[in-house]
Amino acid sequence: MKNNSRIISKKKRIVIKLSGSIFSQGTQEDSIKKYAQMLSHINKKVQLVIITGGGEIARHYINLARNLGSDEASLDSMGIEVSRLNAKLLMAALKDLAYSQVPTNLENVVIAAESGKIVIVGGLHPGQSTNATSALIAEKVKASIFLMLLMLMVFMIQIQILTKMQNYSKKLQSRNVWRFLGGEVLWLEHMILWTLLH
Repeated sequence: MKNNSRIISKKKRIVIKLSGSIFSQGTQEDSIKKYAQMLSHINKKVQLVIITGGGEIARHYINLARNLGSDEASLDSMGIEVSRLNAKLLMAALKDLAYSQVPTNLENVVIAAESGKIVIVGGLHPGQSTNATSALIAEKVKASIFLMLLMLMVFMIQIQILTKMQNYSKKLQSRNVWRFLGGEVLWLEHMILWTLLH
């Protein structure tokens, strides 16, 4: 057991903020499985702490509740709950690779990170975006790298990577570009992470 903990402690920690748009109403299970597969491959080299956003589902609920007269603190709590549901969805796809619970405060995130497993977190505090939460978590767990994978950023960076790799410039036809814009960026994100880790 001691040997395992030594091995775990040597792995770099990387905090990744996943856009809530990954968990939209149209998301299919295959899409979540592909993300889980990508994360499990990366986790062989580093320990991952993932923060999931609430996305359009959270915004939908927040707008409904606001129109029904809910106060801002209640709206924030609703968004946090949705982001935690997204975290649980990703945990289901990662199975035993993921820590068994969604941490609900910074102290619990640190405890979960000590397990060596992939830690998946949603929002933590009302009035704080999951982007801000991700930055706090990165500091708290002493992450080596902090990535915010936003769809537009992923698209722009990936075009540059593809152009450099395998002389892809001729293959970047409009069909592929439109697929990226449509949100099918699973392998693009994988390439970004691969580039940063090698």
